[in-house]
Amino acid sequence: MEGESVEHIAKYAAVFMGYEVGDGEQDKQLHALISEAKTMEEKVAVFNANIKSFDSSFIFPFSNHVSEVFQNDAFQYSFLEQPAVWIKMHKGFEKQVLAELQTAGIPFEQHEEKNVLSFQSEAKLTDLKSYKEGYFRIQDLSSQQTAEDFKPKGGENWWDCCAGAGGKSLALLEKEPKINLYASDIRESILNNLYERLPKAAQTRVNIFAIDVTESLKDQKLPAFDGIVLDAPCSGSGTWARNPENLVYFEPDAISDYQQKQLAILNNVYPLLKTDKPLIYITCSVFKEENEEVITRFAENHEFDIEEQKYLEGYKHGSENMFLCRMIKRD
Repeated sequence: MEGESVEHIAKYAAVFMGYEVGDGEQDKQLHALISEAKTMEEKVAVFNANIKSFDSSFIFPFSNHVSEVFQNDAFQYSFLEQPAVWIKMHKGFEKQVLAELQTAGIPFEQHEEKNVLSFQSEAKLTDLKSYKEGYFRIQDLSSQQTAEDFKPKGGENWWDCCAGAGGKSLALLEKEPKINLYASDIRESILNNLYERLPKAAQTRVNIFAIDVTESLKDQKLPAFDGIVLDAPCSGSGTWARNPENLVYFEPDAISDYQQKQLAILNNVYPLLKTDKPLIYITCSVFKEENEEVITRFAENHEFDIEEQKYLEGYKHGSENMFLCRMIKRD
């Protein structure tokens, strides 16, 4: 398998994960060898033995775009293993969840934060009564950890402006049940089950609505907010260990399109934020153009202080990689 192109080699990460990418004889041969390997070390040995001049950077072939914090072999190799599946047990229901997991014979590991568990497979979790009753939610560890930067206070107006299925909204309510929460997304269908996932006591304090925040919001009847969470649409490159086919099919030209969309949303929602209040910008991307460079460009026309800016390096813990910037609006 000598003389492979970087593009060709990149797809072997997908092969690692059990995807049959390519129908050539060499593809089938490598897939068979990888399937027999049991450990990461054995899989890497297969690469070294069968690909001339193999280098870990072949796995994630977008090094020109990756933030410096991820420029290492451990990050590259993380795409050769599925991250764990993580759940957050809701306060007061831990005993019921743990008892059902034990009865069902589903193995798990308990995180240092006692109400957080990890699993090697999502199999059967959504069939559990405790899941259907809302005793826990399935949410990646890094996504859970972003909530530490929310810091809402009772009576405040908070807006989860790209709420999706509502993981960040639920986290906001866990931090402070007495906020007035606004949750929106452009996709009305994905908001349909958010209301049902909300604690009953919070349902009267939550406004759920569909809106396109890439467009001007001047005519929208929205209040001034004490906090905005922007979990921005992005490439999702920090999650590709779960979807390694993206290593093959992703077109880097799309990164600039995501950046323009992210800046448009920031520009549209920022005027609705009160002075001296926080906007928390989040992506699940490892591309600097969607993260540090977005913040730099946004700073060209807006006054704010960066209270914290960081990457959540999930690959070190069997979870996804994310970026977070907590900025405080100034006049």
